[in-house]
Amino acid sequence: MTTNTAGAKFSTGTLRIFGADTLSKIFEIILSIYVARHLGPLQLGHLVILLAISGYAEKLGRLSLDHAAVFLLGKERCSLRQAHRTLTMSSLILSLPWILLGFLLKNLITAHFLKLPEISPNAYLLALAHIPISFLLINSRKLLTQAGEVAAYNLTIWPVPVAQLIFLAASSLILPEFNLAAVLGASLAAQALAVFYAHGRLLIINPNPEKYNPTFVPELLRWGWRFYQTMIPQFLQIRIDLMLVAFFLDPTQTAYYSLATTASQLLWRLPQVANVLFYPMSAKMTDQEACAFAANITRQLALWMTLGAACGSLFIYPATQFLYGSQYLHLVGAFLILLPGTISMGVAKSLYEYFNARGLTQVTRQTAAITLAANVLLNLILLPILGTAGAALTSSLTYLMTWAMLARSFIKRTALPANVFWSFRQDIPVYQRLIKSMTGKTADFLKF
Repeated sequence: MTTNTAGAKFSTGTLRIFGADTLSKIFEIILSIYVARHLGPLQLGHLVILLAISGYAEKLGRLSLDHAAVFLLGKERCSLRQAHRTLTMSSLILSLPWILLGFLLKNLITAHFLKLPEISPNAYLLALAHIPISFLLINSRKLLTQAGEVAAYNLTIWPVPVAQLIFLAASSLILPEFNLAAVLGASLAAQALAVFYAHGRLLIINPNPEKYNPTFVPELLRWGWRFYQTMIPQFLQIRIDLMLVAFFLDPTQTAYYSLATTASQLLWRLPQVANVLFYPMSAKMTDQEACAFAANITRQLALWMTLGAACGSLFIYPATQFLYGSQYLHLVGAFLILLPGTISMGVAKSLYEYFNARGLTQVTRQTAAITLAANVLLNLILLPILGTAGAALTSSLTYLMTWAMLARSFIKRTALPANVFWSFRQDIPVYQRLIKSMTGKTADFLKF
């Protein structure tokens, strides 16, 4: 696959996924506003913490087997049917210990994070029920992208918040009050529908059973463990701040900080969408093709995220006041502090995927481990003193550190000049052609 061909396929697929992701994010924002206004900051903080339980279990418990499966599929080491069957079984098996651990730690979570004497049994049970569903959903989405099923992947994205809104509206007509259990139940039902659709689609596109490959499972576990050692520190670096905020501060501050990080990480939608196709495509490329591909993508991501951050800094205050109400304005300061690091980490996410796709997990593992240690240390120092501003400052600094370390390793390995990340002169003709094409289509539409 040439770089031009890959670029065309990548651009088309990314635009389709970005459209669905944008639609999903719009409905997620509507859902967030609806829930925040009905629950208030305190109960919203409790909801954030309960959903974080399944989020942590999903990242820590899946052992990165989905990443390994896509990597091995790219190397033609297994069939799609075998990967699907294996990941489905592993999702169910690996989720069970985390559900049990959730029950064992219920009192600890209730007292030290939720800061409540007790939690509703229904709400807590629904929170734990998210764990196996999230395992199955993430794994099936990964396989859909590897199979080139962009349309099917999109249908597991934007309909989820839409279904949640529908279920919440229906429950408000049945239940006597709007509470945590109602929100968690709607979330669980919506994700379950997406799981059923994704698995049904995977069976349809690969209906014939494949011969079992006895070497696949050992290879899957071996590569999964290698990716796991990289992804867990990376995940904790991004999410440990929320748990530390929940531990040191009250649930109301947790709600403010969660909304601030969610708002700033809207900038990550573009790299996250790009990486959906970038990782499986670069895994199939030669080293020379992959490094040129990565340099181009990271440069474009840096440009568009910077523009997005500038817009966000202008509109965050009036948007928060109008959408959430004045009681949530405390999130604005943390949001602004997070922006520089959020841009850096967005670029770093694609560099992580580049090294993982090349099988160079030592680079990503060392970077993630060092920056995680720095994150925890700075949070322990700054969070008790500065509150949510300290957590935001810590995250921003360690995100910048992550980008710097990965960029240095990328330049050293590829021998490309350092300005590869910000030299946009070579991209001007591309944008000129794009503008010309869009102008021509607009003119044709107006003539019609």
